[in-house]
Amino acid sequence: MSSGAKLIALIEATLRAATPEARDFFAREHEAARKLLRAGQSAAAVADVTLRAADRLEPLVADLTRAHPPACGAGCSRCCHGLKIEASAVEAVAIAEFLSGLTPDELAATREQMREEAEYARTLDAGARWREQVPCAFLEDATGECVIYDVRPLTCRAHTSMSVERCEAAALDPERRTPIDKHLVPASVFGMAKAAITMACAEAQLDPRSFELTNAVSVALNEPRAAERWRAGERVFDAAVTPSDEADAELSLRDLSRAGLLPAASLLKRPLDRTERNAAKRERRGRRQGS
Repeated sequence: MSSGAKLIALIEATLRAATPEARDFFAREHEAARKLLRAGQSAAAVADVTLRAADRLEPLVADLTRAHPPACGAGCSRCCHGLKIEASAVEAVAIAEFLSGLTPDELAATREQMREEAEYARTLDAGARWREQVPCAFLEDATGECVIYDVRPLTCRAHTSMSVERCEAAALDPERRTPIDKHLVPASVFGMAKAAITMACAEAQLDPRSFELTNAVSVALNEPRAAERWRAGERVFDAAVTPSDEADAELSLRDLSRAGLLPAASLLKRPLDRTERNAAKRERRGRRQGS
């Protein structure tokens, strides 16, 4: 099963376990993404798929969290260290479009920086990234601010905490055993919205995968006509796949499954190929005959 197929299976399984209200929300976001994908094939049109969702949902999340807001605030960049953030093709294109507003010299320097950051990111798996508390490539060293904040991925928008102290303690725990009290409202709203966009992309025969953030943005910035080629069905973001992606994804799924946030291990197991299925059938037949 390909990574894209696994992702769709995961979304479908999560929807089966969701409340009717959550499924209705998913359906609305799914239809909005489908309409925008049909609206055009330019880079700006691709970027709109995620940017329109963010613009629509940020006020909703702010309203829903008004009574009990996250502990996150201006100047806090704890979650911008140590985490492997992934971005879909539409999110990477949105960031690339935002960066294209730089001056020609600034854009050329940024493209080269993204190449370098992407190469470095390819040497890190999720465990090493956490142990070394590697900062996000888009975090401004001097100010601790996100330079792409207005167009940040939905995963970033979803990741908020109810306790700064717990975040600080977790950062000092190399084994990642210290839990972080995530705020469930942003996690649910933006997580479901990203799932809806992913499903809409898959239905349109477009690559639905997400990729390590700097590698995805490097492709969107440096590959000629990356957005238009993705929109035409080309798997241009294959160049953003990193060596640890599969292992990191498996680890993430297992962590979520252990926490009870995903269906049990059937989603985590690699499906048997034909030879393995035949061997399993022969083994079962042999056990029945021997009993």
